[in-house]
Amino acid sequence: MKESYSLQNERYLVQQFGQGFSFTSFIKTYIPLSHNNRYYIYFKPFLGYENKQVLKATTTAVDLNRELKTIQEFRLATDAGMTFFIIDNVALDLSINVFNISHVSTTKSVNGDDSAKSRDGDVQLKLNLARINIGVSAYF
Repeated sequence: MKESYSLQNERYLVQQFGQGFSFTSFIKTYIPLSHNNRYYIYFKPFLGYENKQVLKATTTAVDLNRELKTIQEFRLATDAGMTFFIIDNVALDLSINVFNISHVSTTKSVNGDDSAKSRDGDVQLKLNLARINIGVSAYF
């Protein structure tokens, strides 16, 4: 991302670069609701981790400021849903996110100075019953 703006007759150029990775592991437990094995309810607890780094460089005519931000997020959540098998190996899924706990840790370093490092942490508990996820699954 690149921005350029002027403030009090001085030009600023802001550039931002980022990279990251994430992974999620889950287990889906099915409970049958019908005798012909077409309808199931399920619970899907999952554990996730995300790590990303963002470098923001602000340049003026005489100064260069670099800010390196490292963000780590740990997440524990549970989805509940219903599966309807349309044909033998294809199913329609409806689910809601019942429970979500996340912890975000941010470390920021300005101009490579370790004395300017700051660390923030946040824990959130979310209950989101209004969002419905709809999907089609293929089982092999």
